Amino acid sequence: MRLQRVLQRWHRFLGLTPQARPWYGDRLREELAEQQAARSALERLSETADVFYIISRAQHDGHPLQGPPPFRTRHVVVYAYLLLKYTSRWAFYRVAARCCSCADPASVREVVNPAKDRKLCEVAGRHGIHPPTFHELYPGEFKMHEGSENISALVSGGLAAFKSMSEQEKAHWRGRAIDDIGRESASTGRTAVVTGHFMFWSDGEAMETPVCTPNDLAVYTHIVYLQVDPRCIAQRRVDDKLRTRSAVSPQHLSQWQQAEIQQLEPLCRHHGILFSVVTEQAALALRVSALIRRFRQDAADRDFVRAQTRLDQVLPGRDRLRTVLVLDGDRTLAAEDTGALFWQIRAEPRPLTEKPGTCPLKLLFGSPLGYSDCAFRQAALLYEGAASDDQEYERLCGAVASSIKVYPEFLSLLRSVAGRDDVGAVVVTCGLGRAWEKVLERESLSQTVKVVGGGRTSDGLVVTPATKAAIVSRLRHADMLHVLAFGDSPLDLPMLREANEAIVVVLMPEHVSPRLDEIRLPRVRFSDQDFINSVAGRHNSRVILHATDKEAAKLLMSPTRDAATSGPRLRAAHEQGHQTSGHRLRNERQTSIIALMRGGEPLALGINEVFPLAMFVHADSASSVRRHHVRDQKTVVLVDSVINTGKTLLLFIEHIRQMCPSICVVIVAGVVQAEAISQGQALADAMSKHDVQLVALRLSNNKFTGTKTTDTGNRLFNTTHLS
Repeated sequence: MRLQRVLQRWHRFLGLTPQARPWYGDRLREELAEQQAARSALERLSETADVFYIISRAQHDGHPLQGPPPFRTRHVVVYAYLLLKYTSRWAFYRVAARCCSCADPASVREVVNPAKDRKLCEVAGRHGIHPPTFHELYPGEFKMHEGSENISALVSGGLAAFKSMSEQEKAHWRGRAIDDIGRESASTGRTAVVTGHFMFWSDGEAMETPVCTPNDLAVYTHIVYLQVDPRCIAQRRVDDKLRTRSAVSPQHLSQWQQAEIQQLEPLCRHHGILFSVVTEQAALALRVSALIRRFRQDAADRDFVRAQTRLDQVLPGRDRLRTVLVLDGDRTLAAEDTGALFWQIRAEPRPLTEKPGTCPLKLLFGSPLGYSDCAFRQAALLYEGAASDDQEYERLCGAVASSIKVYPEFLSLLRSVAGRDDVGAVVVTCGLGRAWEKVLERESLSQTVKVVGGGRTSDGLVVTPATKAAIVSRLRHADMLHVLAFGDSPLDLPMLREANEAIVVVLMPEHVSPRLDEIRLPRVRFSDQDFINSVAGRHNSRVILHATDKEAAKLLMSPTRDAATSGPRLRAAHEQGHQTSGHRLRNERQTSIIALMRGGEPLALGINEVFPLAMFVHADSASSVRRHHVRDQKTVVLVDSVINTGKTLLLFIEHIRQMCPSICVVIVAGVVQAEAISQGQALADAMSKHDVQLVALRLSNNKFTGTKTTDTGNRLFNTTHLS
């Protein structure tokens, strides 16, 4: 309580402006996602402090989200870091406001991260401060380098001596210069921004002279090409008072630019360098500044955080849902591809290397980048440079949306979902998210079907196949929802693998024979009752039979629970060897009893005595089960003495299903930990997915896992002394 009073007084001292209630919940979800993504100890400390801060601020502002975390000794460091971090930010803005001659510096009460360019601009705008002046007051994350200056500093005699060298010597010093820049950037953590040339080409010369070295291609992560109007460049050369420059025609400068872009683009793709062309003249500096700041923030794990934040925004009330449909967009919901349509609709071809009628995305994904994360980031840069401003981008996305016709089967499905409170739907696409939003608006589905999609770099989110898989995994495992994923291509496989049910969209006419194995991938129609049940939340229930509370079971299990019992006496207790009269097992000759060695053998032998016609298989690993063990069989009985987490059984289930998708699988065990088969656990999910049944003598809430002398396998065979 004393700590909370201190925090409340501290919040009153900061005097921050209260926000609307939803703001606090949104911030908390963002901070929790960033805390989960933190890797180092310092990152975890910082993100934990942010979580504690937003909880205490919400409580102070009258919008409590939850009670404060119970105080622990380890929280002393968190609270100390919290107070220091946010008080120093608050003080920075107060001092910065005075330095920038703010009209009312006392009114500047801010704690947002000044290291983030966008937030710094927002603060400047709120208080009438000139943004560039505000930027200069914060220590930079970037260091500027002019290529020729770095070379001059390295070479004895400076640039004059460098120009007199042979081309081989020049290449050596250019490589040294960029290597030094790369090492400095790596050691300081500051992003190096280097200005320079790719080639020189004097007017009248037949061939250009490239000055890009292998060292450059090894160090650079991004290249931004400034495609300034050749007439403007020619005039600048004429007006240059510091250096005498020869006259160069705008026509030659244009040819020079085209040659550079044509050579740079394939080089960048071969070396994994992101390449972008900026053509705007009026806002060139602002556009480049925004790009390089965005580049610094680019990382796959950050995209996962952004995608999860976006998911929280579009599906905020997931606690009331039971089922979620996750749908790919392009060529799944419709036959069209938003990317191909975008470049088809756009007036002029881009980039300069492409031939008329060739889609830039086809060239990109057909390059050495393939379908890598780098390729999807490059696609976002292509979209970034395709439209001169937001209005032009909106126009292009609108034209794309008007050309897309959603399959009627999906329209019917999504409209039926719209009327349910326990079923959600979200389009997760690597394609143009904005175009799909417009499609759903046109179909009056935008209120119930949301979009997490790709687009421009400035949109803040690059969606890759891994991103889509992470979203499905979050919905299934963290939110405990039943997920049906719909996709059409190999790029969707990571997402489909993470779902409870994966649906490959083919949508061929009824008279066309299936091109895939219908046993491994059964045909489904949206009108099928099984499919309707899946969407409605009526999924395959796990069949679990146990006799935990029966007196007979307690008597039978007594020897197995006594650590002093071992050897033949313990093996006898694991056998189901009682007298049975007048029984018959259906398909007994087509049943395989698989004993998971060593612990499962006594119980399996007892089952085999009762069903002597069944095949008996010893298996010390999933790979021990061969195809001939399940070929032409109707049932497989997997037998183990104790199931703790079910990890071993998972391997057996997946392996058997791959060899024989239609065979009946039954698990028999003496003791099963109840948590292993509770909803959301891997074994429980696998049982539902693969229609596996479980028979156990006893369910246990005891999480104890035996080792050495208490391990069931060692006790069964008197080998505890060998452990």
